[in-house]
Amino acid sequence: MDNDENNTNQAAGTGAVDNNATATDNGTEMVTMSKVDYDKAIQKAVQSAQDTIRTEYSKKLKAVEDKLPKEKTQAEKDYDTRLAELEAKQAEIDAKDKAVALKDALHTAGFDAGFANYLKSDVDVKAFSEMVTSIVNKATVKAGFVPPGGHASNTGITDEQFGQLKYSGMVKLQQTNPELVNQFMGK
Repeated sequence: MDNDENNTNQAAGTGAVDNNATATDNGTEMVTMSKVDYDKAIQKAVQSAQDTIRTEYSKKLKAVEDKLPKEKTQAEKDYDTRLAELEAKQAEIDAKDKAVALKDALHTAGFDAGFANYLKSDVDVKAFSEMVTSIVNKATVKAGFVPPGGHASNTGITDEQFGQLKYSGMVKLQQTNPELVNQFMGK
């Protein structure tokens, strides 16, 4: 046999076994094979290692790609943009509707519609009206305002209370509310 065609190599687990195998002292097996068989065995081992690495990295790459967000198509981007514009317009329309409803409620309650610029759209107009009326009434009574005609509002007494008034109380009532006194005297 030629030296080029046959080589004696130590091959542990290459899969190429020749009948001329002999055991050595260090636990490896001596195999005699041709250079072509040797090259095929080495190529097979390298290919197997490459396939293992390629498979491992393919799995890792696939896992990373699955975690990445999917890129939207242009049609999806256009749809999202249009949807956002429509939602903004709807919110604007809703705000205007609420403002108009607030102005109407204020006008109905006897207030100027301009107050709507200073109030939230979800304000309870009835409660607001009662609060403002209460504040104004307290301020006018505190200031001693007597409406034209001599009638003071919120002054009411019963027949029994009028009958129990002393002279000083009747004089004071005559000064503050002459119409009320006339009503009781006319009875």
